[in-house]
Amino acid sequence: EVSTVSTLLKGIQARAQISKPAVAVRYALNDTTVAADVDAVVVVVQSDLESESHDRASLRMRPEDASTLTRLQAQLGMRTRAQIVVVVVSGAPVDTSAHEAVRNGFVSSIIYGWQSGMEGGTALAGLLFGDVDFSAAMAVTAYFENFTSPGKGGPSIDNISLANRGYRFIEDEAFVYRPFGFAASYSAWSTPVI
Repeated sequence: EVSTVSTLLKGIQARAQISKPAVAVRYALNDTTVAADVDAVVVVVQSDLESESHDRASLRMRPEDASTLTRLQAQLGMRTRAQIVVVVVSGAPVDTSAHEAVRNGFVSSIIYGWQSGMEGGTALAGLLFGDVDFSAAMAVTAYFENFTSPGKGGPSIDNISLANRGYRFIEDEAFVYRPFGFAASYSAWSTPVI
């Protein structure tokens, strides 16, 4: 049996079709023109190149994604009733905290989709429509933009042991946004000791 791929857009569109009352979905690539009466706006951001052999110069959102949020906020303003949801799809952390739309509360929610796979769209739609609960455990350590990385004077890329890299890289927890293994949910749950 061959699985189908559910992009983020396809997943949201499919779930919207069975919604009661009906939900209209409009897709606009690089267009921030939004009707004043919308209930929600989903903005998908991503990181640049991801590779174990490449240290990024910055953890911040790509300039084009930051520009989209800036234009959207300028159009809708702070008085909008729409829920503004940012979905980050990336193989590594992306620091959204420095963007004005995040700091001033214009953005209602940030969802880290990470590498969501073939059914990422179905999973995202289930979360957005309230069919399933948000829950996750961090597979990496997420840092704020101002961290010290191997590319910024930290350990050498030639360090084969990978000490002080990836989830092991926590020299100063003031730079850590969410640590490796951090878990969150709106439900009450616990992990039994085995």
